Amino acid sequence: MKLFSYISIAFLISSFQLSYSQDFVIKSYEKINIDHLGNIYKTNKDNFSLISGSKTKEYQNNFLGNIYSVDISNPLRILIFHKDANQIIFLNNELSIIGDAINLDDIGIPDISATCSSQINGFWIYNNLYNRIEFFDDKLNKIHSSIDLSEYIGTSENIQNLKMNNGKLYLQVSDIGILIFDMFGTYIKTIPLKEINSTEIFSKSILYTKKNKVLSYSFDTLESSIIYEDNKPIRFAKIVGDQLYTLSGGILSTHSLTNN
Repeated sequence: MKLFSYISIAFLISSFQLSYSQDFVIKSYEKINIDHLGNIYKTNKDNFSLISGSKTKEYQNNFLGNIYSVDISNPLRILIFHKDANQIIFLNNELSIIGDAINLDDIGIPDISATCSSQINGFWIYNNLYNRIEFFDDKLNKIHSSIDLSEYIGTSENIQNLKMNNGKLYLQVSDIGILIFDMFGTYIKTIPLKEINSTEIFSKSILYTKKNKVLSYSFDTLESSIIYEDNKPIRFAKIVGDQLYTLSGGILSTHSLTNN
């Protein structure tokens, strides 16, 4: 395991010393995420759980099937996408359902590859039928739509996720990179980060994992720098406050970030 002293995060490039802190064993999971308070979210088939300290809360819907994706960017309004049922559910911080399930078939959307919450309520999707991203408000009205993105990404088979941060949208496509759009769905540019795993978007950088490394891509320098390296593949990385979380081999580790 190697620790590197330089990391580009948030709005600046600073020098940090990373030091090992603590390990947690994570059992029975397919995907992991962590919110800005350090709460851990675990997805396993049709089960979604919130681990906060010694307490665990769960959401499960056998009728809608397995959970395809989750967006915890707003912990008070968590988006759950059940792809097989083509339905979106919103949960509060107690993992209780907010309102009714959104059946995408009912609004003429039979197939999507990715979805995420909007920072102004509503949600974004990647519509496979028209190869574009679309925004729907909380009344299920379509408000914004991109152009046909086929020329940029080809088919939708390799779309990994869709995220919104700081008024921009980020569409991650494994063999292309990360496409960036403004808050109206207008295409801006593509960041050529291919075949990467977990990503976290900041205002001037992208934190991501590739094989056994955690790296930071700077929007200013257009370069990536290694900030952490393990001897096993790293599936997930997240910075919360002064802590770097990494997930490798079922072990969630935390590393302190301290200014030099």
